[in-house]
Amino acid sequence: MPVWIGGTAPGALQRAARWDGWIVAGDDREGRMTLSPDSLATQAGELRRYRANAGDLEVAVIGVSEPGSSVQAYADAGATWWLEHLHSHRGSMEWLVRRVKAGPPV
Repeated sequence: MPVWIGGTAPGALQRAARWDGWIVAGDDREGRMTLSPDSLATQAGELRRYRANAGDLEVAVIGVSEPGSSVQAYADAGATWWLEHLHSHRGSMEWLVRRVKAGPPV
C-alpha cells in the first residue's frame, strides 16, 4: 500500500521523498484555492532535491474546482492526483451532490 506524507515544512518534504508520495492541502476552510501552481512547482522541486528518482513520486493536491474547470496548471506543476475537497463550507448537501454528479475537472 502506498504511503503519502503530508505537510509543507522542509522535514515533511524530506519524509515524503523517502516514501511513495506527498499530499498537500490546496484550499482553505471556505473552499478557496490557496496553493498556486507556482507554489506547488516550487515545493515539488524541493521533493526532487531530496529524491534522485522523483519521477515515481506521487503528488496529490487536495483542492476545489468548479464543474468543467481545468486543473492542468497543477498537473504541469507536478501534481499526479487531484482530490476534490467536498466539505460543508462549500455549500449545502444538495450543492455538493450536484458538484459530484458534474464530474471531475478537466
